[in-house]
Amino acid sequence: MEKKGKIMKPGDYEAAIMVHPAIGLFMNHCEWDSVMNAAWSGVPMMAWPQHGDQKLNAEVVEKAGSGRWVEEWGWGEENLVNGGEIAEMVKNLMGDVTMKVNAMKVREQARKAKEIGGSSEKRLRKFIETLT
Repeated sequence: MEKKGKIMKPGDYEAAIMVHPAIGLFMNHCEWDSVMNAAWSGVPMMAWPQHGDQKLNAEVVEKAGSGRWVEEWGWGEENLVNGGEIAEMVKNLMGDVTMKVNAMKVREQARKAKEIGGSSEKRLRKFIETLT
């Protein structure tokens, strides 16, 4: 995003925006790539899954403590939620220091996993060994 005229594919912008210090909360449907972008960036999430594996992803985010799934809002299009409820939840989550700390812990774990010799490399090597 440094130069004018840069072509970005849909979704490319998300990771670039996520690392900006002004981002304090990421409200999304919990597609896995969005969950990973938030985890990598240490940004707390407000999960509102709509379909597919998003419900399971929202459960993972909540279990990690790096976000909140507002289950009472329903799954998909089950319930109509007014803007006031959404605004109130955003305010509450933006002030949740524990969730912010947990999101930063998840960030550190994600970065350690990606290092040479990290858990991602170890698991990939173990998987490859099972194939040979």
